[in-house]
Amino acid sequence: MEYIPIQVCQAIREFLLPPPPLKPCPFILSPKGGSKLERARDLFEQALEKCPPKSCKPLFLMYAQLEEEHGLAKRAMSIFDRATQVVADEDKFEVKVTFFFTFLGE
Repeated sequence: MEYIPIQVCQAIREFLLPPPPLKPCPFILSPKGGSKLERARDLFEQALEKCPPKSCKPLFLMYAQLEEEHGLAKRAMSIFDRATQVVADEDKFEVKVTFFFTFLGE
């Protein structure tokens, strides 16, 4: 029987664990902030328009988290869908895993 090195086991475990929670979005203070929420959406959209695919994964994750925190799961899911089409190939799997852990539970 062959043994798997501990480093391989740890790498697999870390790969399969849910990603750590993101920090709260700094410019949204209240979940009831109507115009603030629209402003935040506008800022995210502007940032994502100019962001290269290799750098936009954190923006998409923060944007989806913002929508989810405000009870807008459908919008968050559409943001995750957009992210899987836009982010660099090496980041697509992580975005999909984050989506599954966010909406399908642990």
